Amino acid sequence: MADARPSAAVLVDQLHSLIDELQTVDLTGCSDSDLVDVAAETERAIARLSFAGDRQVVEATERDLPRKTGH
Repeated sequence: MADARPSAAVLVDQLHSLIDELQTVDLTGCSDSDLVDVAAETERAIARLSFAGDRQVVEATERDLPRKTGH
């Protein structure tokens, strides 16, 4: 049975689409409490994304990609 999960590349494309929306969303309709929650959850997402990036660096290093790609 094939894995139904999207590939990493597809997920990154979706992430960029969501970031585009987040950067342009109208925040004026948020209550003070909602805006604080949105800001806190955005910071949480940034931390989680940093961890995902770290995993990618480790994987690339383990595959010796810097040498293989001339970097």
